[in-house]
Amino acid sequence: MFKGEKVILRSYEKKDIDRAHALFNDYETRSFLDPGVILPMSHEEEEKFIELCRSNKEKGYNFAIETLEGEYIGGCGYFGLETKNRHTYIGIAIVDKKYWGRGYGTDAMKVLINFLFNELNIHKILLKVYSYNKRGIACYKKLGFIEEGYLREQIFRDGSYHDEMIMSLFRQQYNQKKS
Repeated sequence: MFKGEKVILRSYEKKDIDRAHALFNDYETRSFLDPGVILPMSHEEEEKFIELCRSNKEKGYNFAIETLEGEYIGGCGYFGLETKNRHTYIGIAIVDKKYWGRGYGTDAMKVLINFLFNELNIHKILLKVYSYNKRGIACYKKLGFIEEGYLREQIFRDGSYHDEMIMSLFRQQYNQKKS
């Protein structure tokens, strides 16, 4: 529905359940997304998640990300939408590892950011990222996000504590960066 240079953001469909279930059940992938204990996700849980993505639109929305060739590779969306204050949080997951580091996530983020600023009239976009997600942090900085603060030692992963970074992007900043 919303097209970038490499990806399309569209609604989740039932056809995505099997592939999403297989791809999201990867420890490394989930370690960037889930602050809790990473346990296997059942097919039924994936079905419920996708149904939630399709139905819960009041404070946010989750898009499926597919390549221009039609292959499902992940998801992104916004949540915690504050209509009065005009801000929201965003998140992304490229879950097919063969697309990591190839610009698909950056392109999906550009499409999502443009949608939020130009269709929802958002003033400020926020995100949280774990300090060990170096690839994600580099992507966000490239798009113009700046560090707002840290929740120190917020995440316990693989035997160590890690910070959770809060980053933000204002519409004016983004438009200046694009120029």
